[in-house]
Amino acid sequence: IRADAGLSAAEAGLLVTLPVLCFGLLAPLGSALTRRVGLNRAIAVALTLLVAGLLLRVAHPAGALFAGTAIAGAGIAVGNVLIPVLVKRSFGVSVGPMSGAYVTTMIASAALAAGAAVPLTDALDSGWRAGLGVWAAPAAIALAVWLLQLRGRADGGAVTAAPVGARALARDPLAWQLTLFFGAQACGFYSVLAWLPSIYGSHGIGSTRAGLLLSVCMIV
Repeated sequence: IRADAGLSAAEAGLLVTLPVLCFGLLAPLGSALTRRVGLNRAIAVALTLLVAGLLLRVAHPAGALFAGTAIAGAGIAVGNVLIPVLVKRSFGVSVGPMSGAYVTTMIASAALAAGAAVPLTDALDSGWRAGLGVWAAPAAIALAVWLLQLRGRADGGAVTAAPVGARALARDPLAWQLTLFFGAQACGFYSVLAWLPSIYGSHGIGSTRAGLLLSVCMIV
């Protein structure tokens, strides 16, 4: 993508950083959207954003690559907030095992995509746009299945909790400890996610094997 679109190293770095920025900056939209339209419809909106972004990023103007990535990142950011709420609301005493299943499925799917991206692009023989665009298909299927199961059902809303003000959080030592812990964890993970294949490539490893090695890293 970088070679074909003529991106600089800084632009390539921005491209892979955009989703992470969306995860952090746009996550609060999840709760605001739920209060307005309900949990089920909010998840439908998140999936719609995801599909739209995945399709837009393969449009030919270079700016569409960044815009589509940001929109897809916004959909994922909202979904990241709402799906755990849905699991908690829907599975009651089984929330622990179901949360584990959800996270395992999410990471395993990401690992599959990392390992399959380059071989799939080569098999399609239509360049990186086709290799990226194909991932809109599972997102569209998820949206269709979600909309079908919503038909005729009332939206049960979200699991609510007593609001906590920003000032109270700023004075809470545990809040700071959690913030630092997850911030450090995310920094390490997303640095690896973004640059490990490029590091492998700089040592003469082909793009297909580099993707597979990233996939193994994610699975572990």
